[in-house]
Amino acid sequence: MRDEVIQNIGDRIRTLRKENHFSIKKLSEMSGVSPAGIHKIETNRMVPTITVLLKLAKALNKRISYFVEEGEAPREVELIRKRDRKRLHSSRAHVWTENLAGSMEDGLLTGILCTIEPEGNSGREKMSHRGEEMVLVLDNAIEFKIRNEIYPLSKGDCLHFRSEIPHSWRNPSNKQTRTFWVFAPAPFLL
Repeated sequence: MRDEVIQNIGDRIRTLRKENHFSIKKLSEMSGVSPAGIHKIETNRMVPTITVLLKLAKALNKRISYFVEEGEAPREVELIRKRDRKRLHSSRAHVWTENLAGSMEDGLLTGILCTIEPEGNSGREKMSHRGEEMVLVLDNAIEFKIRNEIYPLSKGDCLHFRSEIPHSWRNPSNKQTRTFWVFAPAPFLL
């Protein structure tokens, strides 16, 4: 099964490149991956690193999961049961996220359930990424800083903004906060 998944990576990259009418040279320019590397990946003579796969996925406008999924193709309708949610890796201390979105091919949005412990925050540096972001506070509170303005949110409050604007967030309380986040398009590749 592992060899089949690895072979699918090269096959899927080649298929997408051709569907988009990109030469290997054009995909190389768009992704920053060498033409020789792309050729080796497409012919299954090299397995790409995560970094290389991220670059190629971004250039081909796909999520990284598109290249490594086993089995059936993404669906047009997908029901994700609570028990089947995938927990996502978070590099932030005191923050846990669960993926609420399915693996819809060419999906325009994604959603996550985010649990933020007291002291949990987005990090020292402000974030910015293309698209829009919307967060709904399910319980307790969260505080956003967008540019230099503070937006305190309580249970039931919702904030919608252009995510290109530098922003950060934190849990200002001594209680766990749960939020529902929607991104369009996804700022990360699931």
